[in-house]
Amino acid sequence: MSSKCQPEYTSVEAFVEYIRDDERPYTIAEVEELAFWTRKTPLALNRILKAAGLVPQGQGHEQRVRTVNDNPNDRWQACPSHGGGGGSSLEGFAGRAG
Repeated sequence: MSSKCQPEYTSVEAFVEYIRDDERPYTIAEVEELAFWTRKTPLALNRILKAAGLVPQGQGHEQRVRTVNDNPNDRWQACPSHGGGGGSSLEGFAGRAG
């Protein structure tokens, strides 16, 4: 957050005009900045901005495609009770000799 309010964040109407002039989607960071200065919730502002015809910028997400050469057990690596990518789930417990 900037310590001084920029003109485009003084009101919702000013922000709508600012985004329309730039002809681009608005970001989550801009909505949070607008929420701070207008004392409204980001959820309420998103509804208002969408009703005004503005489009939010999509959030990218990491996508991992599994291939033929991938280890089929790698999704269980973080869970020790599922045995992981090899070995026995009883290794080191009652299944150990001695």
